Amino acid sequence: MPQGWTALPALASGLLAGGAVVALVRHLALRTGGVSYMIVTLMFVQTGYLTILYFGAITGGDKGFVIGAAGR
Repeated sequence: MPQGWTALPALASGLLAGGAVVALVRHLALRTGGVSYMIVTLMFVQTGYLTILYFGAITGGDKGFVIGAAGR
């Protein structure tokens, strides 16, 4: 969570950002059909996965975000 954000605004902004990404991918993927739809969908999944890994300094890579114990 960014510094100074409580849980509710962080959850709301995450849902809005995720919804925007889904809307974009849906708009692009639904222009295809059949096997092409499957390939385009898997392409977006792989792109997201590699983005998380390559920007590991920001995302934590395959470890995810590490949240320390409260009060420490």
